[in-house]
Amino acid sequence: MFEKLKKIRLHVSLSALLTVVLGVVIMLNPTSTVLLISKAVGTIILIVGAVMILGGLFDSDGTRMGGIAVGAIIAIIGAWVLMSPEKAAAIIPAVVGVIMILQGIENAELAFSAKKARGRRWGISLLVAAANIAFGVLCITTGLGVVSIGMMFVGGMLVFNGLSSMVVVHRVNSAERQAIIDVEARVTDEDDYI
Repeated sequence: MFEKLKKIRLHVSLSALLTVVLGVVIMLNPTSTVLLISKAVGTIILIVGAVMILGGLFDSDGTRMGGIAVGAIIAIIGAWVLMSPEKAAAIIPAVVGVIMILQGIENAELAFSAKKARGRRWGISLLVAAANIAFGVLCITTGLGVVSIGMMFVGGMLVFNGLSSMVVVHRVNSAERQAIIDVEARVTDEDDYI
């Protein structure tokens, strides 16, 4: 049992250390990390498009042109992501920003409806709506910055994950050592009675 625990502890300790290192790298270089991920995604999309084009070239069941056209569109998107990873990464927060603005407008309309109905604290709902709209505008205008901040949080979570795993391994080591001491103490006590 102790041998199995030692192997598990080794694997957990190594993965925890790598997780902490990865988390620190992401926290220190969030924008570079986002751009690297964008380039990797762009490469994958480009390859998928190329495979679809090749499949369309060798297809003989009448869907040849459709496969080539779809593959070309996908390949163009992949190439664009590779050539403009900053713009590609900024699209995500822009979409989120538009959604937040639209929901903020809906919330503002609801707040004014609450005011007309003489609802209490409708002003709080209006402030929440204004905050949604402001955060939406922030997402759209800062784009990559929002993604970079998000990556910093991801890095922090990875550091926490790695450190907490190390704490668990340390606690298991301590418990195992204490169990060995307890067993040896019992054996010594029993030898005293013989």
